[in-house]
Amino acid sequence: MVYTIKKVDLKNSVNYKVYVERKNGKPISPLHDIPLNVNIDQQIFNMVVEIPRWSNTKREISKKEKWNPIAQLAEKVGQGFAKTGSAQKECFRNYGVFPQTCQLSNQAHPVIKTVGEHSPLDVLDIAEAIAYTGQVKKSQSFGCFGIGGRG
Repeated sequence: MVYTIKKVDLKNSVNYKVYVERKNGKPISPLHDIPLNVNIDQQIFNMVVEIPRWSNTKREISKKEKWNPIAQLAEKVGQGFAKTGSAQKECFRNYGVFPQTCQLSNQAHPVIKTVGEHSPLDVLDIAEAIAYTGQVKKSQSFGCFGIGGRG
C-alpha cells in the first residue's frame, strides 16, 4: 500500500499537523489503518515516522484528534526534541511507532506479546536515509530495549 502525507499550517507552528492519506487522498489513522505486519516470518513491520533523523522538533501521533495526525504539542513548541540545560539535542535516528500496537494495559498484543501502556510501541530506525514525518517505512526488527520500568 502506498501512502502520502498532507501538511497543514506552517512547519513548527502550534497548528502544524501531518496527516497520512491513502494514495487516493482519503485520510487514514496511522495508528489504526496501517497494518503492522509486512512479513512476520522475516520480522518486517511497518513503522510510521514521527521525528526524522537530525530533526530537533518533537512530534508525536495525536491519539485524541480525528485521523490521529502527527503534531507538535503546543507546550512543546520551541523546546525541540530534547533539552538538557540550554543545549538542544537533535534526534540522531529516524524515530516513530509501530502501527496497531496501542494496547490497553491489561491486554497482551497477539504478535509482539507485550502488555500495553495506552501508547504505540516506539521504533528507532537505524537506517542511514533521512525519513520524513508521516512516512510509512518497512522496518526489520532485530531487537528491542527498554528504558525505565514499572514498579
